[in-house]
Amino acid sequence: LDGQIYLLTGRRCVHLPQRGGADLNAWLKNTPVDFVLIFPNKMIMRRASGKGGADPRPPDELEKGLIAAGFQPAFADPAEGSAIWAIRRAK
Repeated sequence: LDGQIYLLTGRRCVHLPQRGGADLNAWLKNTPVDFVLIFPNKMIMRRASGKGGADPRPPDELEKGLIAAGFQPAFADPAEGSAIWAIRRAK
């Protein structure tokens, strides 16, 4: 997905911190991130051990955190379950 985003938009892509890692809101405010792209992730592959430390954050958890931090959605497609959240407006 990272490569697809770069090819389609020309914007570099980074992974969000893992659950239980860095505080997401502090990380977003201190990292040069303009937007956060959220997709449904119910079909992810998990580790054989069942440990979920490397699993992505559930979209609803991520959205609640973004709302609490005062960020706004820039685009959403409810049928697809995707959303783009504005962290900093591109200049």
